[in-house]
Amino acid sequence: MINLKLIIFLIIFALGEKCVIFPYLKLFKLNILRMRIKIFTLSLAAVLLLGVQLSAQKVKNERFTVAYTQLPSNPLDNEFTTYRVNLYGSGYIHGHSIFESGKITRQSAMNKINLGGFKKVTGNAHVRVQISVGNARTVKNEVGKKVTEKKSKDGKVTKTTSYFMQYHYYMPVSYRVYDYHGNLIHEAQITNLENVEQIKGSSFNTYSKAYEDWKKRRLNTLNNSAASYVRNAMNSVNASVNYRYGYPHRSEREEIKIVKKHSSEDDFVKAYETTNAAFAKVKADAPMETIAADLQPAIDFWMGYDKYPADDRKLKRVRYACLFNLTTVYYWMDDMENANKYATECLKIDYKEGGVKRYVDKIRRMKQSFQENGVDSRHFFIDVEAAAAPSNNVEVAAPEEEEANNASMTGNLVLADGTAIEGDVVVNTEDGSDLVFGPKGNVVFNYKADGKDVSNSLNPAEIQSFSFNGRSFKVMDFTPGAKGNKTSGKHILEVIYDSPRIQLFKYYPYDDQLGDKKVEFALLKKNEPAPTSTSSTPFLLFKKGLAKYFEDCADLSELAAAGEIAHTEEGLVQAARIYAEVCEERP
Repeated sequence: MINLKLIIFLIIFALGEKCVIFPYLKLFKLNILRMRIKIFTLSLAAVLLLGVQLSAQKVKNERFTVAYTQLPSNPLDNEFTTYRVNLYGSGYIHGHSIFESGKITRQSAMNKINLGGFKKVTGNAHVRVQISVGNARTVKNEVGKKVTEKKSKDGKVTKTTSYFMQYHYYMPVSYRVYDYHGNLIHEAQITNLENVEQIKGSSFNTYSKAYEDWKKRRLNTLNNSAASYVRNAMNSVNASVNYRYGYPHRSEREEIKIVKKHSSEDDFVKAYETTNAAFAKVKADAPMETIAADLQPAIDFWMGYDKYPADDRKLKRVRYACLFNLTTVYYWMDDMENANKYATECLKIDYKEGGVKRYVDKIRRMKQSFQENGVDSRHFFIDVEAAAAPSNNVEVAAPEEEEANNASMTGNLVLADGTAIEGDVVVNTEDGSDLVFGPKGNVVFNYKADGKDVSNSLNPAEIQSFSFNGRSFKVMDFTPGAKGNKTSGKHILEVIYDSPRIQLFKYYPYDDQLGDKKVEFALLKKNEPAPTSTSSTPFLLFKKGLAKYFEDCADLSELAAAGEIAHTEEGLVQAARIYAEVCEERP
């Protein structure tokens, strides 16, 4: 095939620029070039336009708000139109009722309960909600510590220890619902051991500073925390009761899809604006009389989804947007048949199925809810003010209230056979005394075994150890030194100070017959067989006895001999810390 460009080039080259035909050939060549540039420009424009139409298409979400009435999961008979709320329990924390703290009142707590679609009354009522707020259970009450390491440029590691108070607790809150015949309809535990509130105090460089700061702030901190805990629990009760029986008014933020950078973008925007305006007029307590007409222009536009083939990789997202929007508006128009129809059609596209599948599930559940409630809409009026209470109520017993002087804490117990148990430790401090162990004592460890309730008085012959409220107790071989008590054997000792080199214990008699209330402490050094009571014979002359006990640490022995160590818990903790942290350990 002859190449025209080559022939023209050879003629021009052979004849030179003076050739008569040169101007014509040159003009011919220039016109061909211009034509090619024009074709290229038009082609490029077409490609760019196609790219804008297809490649750059993007589905964007725009939101609108819709009001509706939430339907109950367990609807009551239509005759049930009134309700009453009663609050029981004192919510004791740190020795006082949270309702006497000035942070929350019983009335403000009960005001949190509002059963939608029912009239609140103070006398006879079709529905009676009884709420119980139990006393705080202390899970942890101790000073914690954190050691941080910082490495300098020369490789030297510096350790810094910080101390802070840790107070963990929970307050058991539950509720019961009775009808006016006295039948128990429902009961639920709202908060328990799984709902522990954790308070952390400020950090300090010493144990004592952290503890002293906590003592100053404890009352106000616990009152604020417990009041917030109870308010949150009341909100949970309200949500639970309304979920089962109420018709509360709700609003939801929903999505409408808009396809950006497409020839129909303006139509999508107009359809969204139409939807937003239409649902803005919808009220939860009124029928949607004009919603269909208000939404018709948007629906007509989305109904053109068939123009966008589902098998076209680019255009199927436009089809998806139209069908998703139809599903959404029909769902909120309470037309579940059409909503399900377009959701099913949308799933056939095989594009972003997650949101549509969620709608399919919501549609199924809403159909069931309509059937259970005997309605076909979530938009209707309930005349609460016209509700009349029943003429009589069958009274029901109030929940048993915990004693104000009982402190209940989560604890752990190890039986003599090594079985570990978690339960509740109840301490009755009515007489103001410290812990008293024995059948007539004020401490009981409650737990379940083989489905039965067990109350253990913590007999040292039957247990190895137990702990609660940040306190740890061991059963050890020990000979008390108190006057008249020379019984050696297994006894309850509380760990007051613990270190690898030395431990300090506080002794608690079990079923004490002597009535000797004198506090007794015991020391146990590393490698010693059993603790030694600081009230025993070697310590009759306390200064001399303590100096001899610590004779393996000259500085501490000298302090003891000089009377610088008091025979108190604080004094003995001081001695133990000096021995563990200052005195050099002998081989």
